[in-house]
Amino acid sequence: MLKHTSVKTAQNPVSRMLEAYASSQPSRFHMPGHKGFLNPWDITELSCTDNLLTPSGALVEAQEELAEAYGANTALFCTGGSTLGVIAMLLTLPQGSVVAIGRNAHRSAVSALFLGGHRPIWLLPDYSKGKNGQISAATVEAAFKDEPTIKAVLITSPDYLGRCADLCAISCACRAHGALLLVDGAHGAHFALSAALPESPGALADMWVTSAHKTLPCPNQGAYLFGNNAEEAGRLKDALFTVHTTSPSFVLLAALDSAWRTAKEWDYAAHVARLDSVRKHISAIAGLDPYPKDCLGVCDTDATRLVISVCGRGITGYEADVHLQKHGVFVEMADAANLVAITSPIDPDGWYDNLVSALTSLPQRTPKDCREPRLDHLPKAVMLPREAAFSQTEAVPLAEAAGRICAQSFGVYPPGCAAAAPGEIIDEACLDFVIDAQSGGGALFGVTSGCVRVIID
Repeated sequence: MLKHTSVKTAQNPVSRMLEAYASSQPSRFHMPGHKGFLNPWDITELSCTDNLLTPSGALVEAQEELAEAYGANTALFCTGGSTLGVIAMLLTLPQGSVVAIGRNAHRSAVSALFLGGHRPIWLLPDYSKGKNGQISAATVEAAFKDEPTIKAVLITSPDYLGRCADLCAISCACRAHGALLLVDGAHGAHFALSAALPESPGALADMWVTSAHKTLPCPNQGAYLFGNNAEEAGRLKDALFTVHTTSPSFVLLAALDSAWRTAKEWDYAAHVARLDSVRKHISAIAGLDPYPKDCLGVCDTDATRLVISVCGRGITGYEADVHLQKHGVFVEMADAANLVAITSPIDPDGWYDNLVSALTSLPQRTPKDCREPRLDHLPKAVMLPREAAFSQTEAVPLAEAAGRICAQSFGVYPPGCAAAAPGEIIDEACLDFVIDAQSGGGALFGVTSGCVRVIID
């Protein structure tokens, strides 16, 4: 098994620039207010440093090297997470565009819809044998048939459980219909760095975003935004900096420059082999089923994402999560059926021993039907998201919201997908879905003090 190794900051273009300034021991009469005493690399844009919004030096070099590593024409550092990247991609489109979007999209996609005034064509992931799958190429083709004016298709791949859509087939469909392929690959920043992992969107997507902070050695909020369409490159930069802070953290920029370089040296093949062994140990525990498994619409799975079905123990993922936390084990998320753990080659072996030990002592009851939660239909849309988002609204108790028009998306978090989106009539099935998740231990977004925002009749 692998030994724990420390993460070292690579001597990359950004870190060299910051170290040169810090080592000069300057008198700092500039932002930020801690004057370097919290971190000497935390500075503002100066004549001797670069500017993320108009780069001309170290940041140009760093982003060019990032683009080459990920197979992109353009690469941009983003210090606002993949949320800003998703919004930026959709803001490159002409206002009021028709956009096909998987219903498993992150809530940031809904924000982008009303900011851009776009009309969504929602795509439901495949579902079979109680398992959620991915958006299939057939579903995308059907959307083009029903709505030939679709300007772009946004696919979330991989999803929170590491399931990858068939981007090759979807890309072909998009090109055949003259539409752009946009990919929210927030959970797949590591894919481009090892042949042991699924294919990166690099050769397939026109634009894509990925979160360095999710799977690489980077602090929260660090993301990479990529473009392959030279005609769209300028619009992508303009769109990102429309929503991006003008005071990005240089400490985070240095971490972004270092993260992919560091992770590229990790032995992912050995890590995948380690996880194969871990899965065998978990499979030997009564009532537990670790996967990735084959699901409809899924062409590949991230072997570093450990997903454990606990239904055979007669408990929910939420209950299992509470049990693990009492034993000092914290996973990324839980849902009604599963535990989801984000793993890394630098995880100490002892962590996996602790995980297996805690799983062994999970409560065991009569096995339950192991079906992942799913909304099997979309609420009826009666308004565009933008029109709904900027209408007069009021807060109503969640349980009393049936029949009202949603003004602000809400759903279960994680993964942050909208059960109801702005402009849709909230129905009983939607409410049952989120209320059941909450009663089972799930957290909700878009729900404040038990209330959701709806349009005033």
